[in-house]
Amino acid sequence: TPGEVVKIGLRSTKMMTLDNEVITVPNSQLLQAVLANVNAGTVDSPITTHVYLPPHANINRIERVVREVVLTSKALCRNKPLSIMVKEINQDGQMMIDMAIHAYVFDVRFEETFLTDITRRTKQAIFDKGLLVEEAEIFDQRVDANLADTLIGLSKRFADYQPSLPHHNGHS
Repeated sequence: TPGEVVKIGLRSTKMMTLDNEVITVPNSQLLQAVLANVNAGTVDSPITTHVYLPPHANINRIERVVREVVLTSKALCRNKPLSIMVKEINQDGQMMIDMAIHAYVFDVRFEETFLTDITRRTKQAIFDKGLLVEEAEIFDQRVDANLADTLIGLSKRFADYQPSLPHHNGHS
């Protein structure tokens, strides 16, 4: 369970979870557990979150929006690196783009707040700037393009249409 150690006793250690719950862990369990100290004694903490995008997304424009959102977050630790990594993944048979955001929150206690802020503002900015269209809109655009091509083809056929005149064999 991620959290902050608030007290180390002879028999147990008390930790504050990210949900602000104090839990008591027997030291015997801690001795047998695999532990990780992600911030090595500092209050800042690394976070990773993901933005999943459809394969047709404009990655460069969306990455600029994500970078702006993260850099303007009040919980960002500004003297630590920010990186955004992009890769294609197969999610349940569907190709998607996974945009992983690696940043630091200035205080581990604000990790969830930071993640929520980034997620909410990124989604809002992407839609406000019209960087993603719904799949139905893309389908409609394809249908409209196909319909336009069909109508143009038909109009060319009608424009080039030369009715054949009936042959008269001289009998009326």
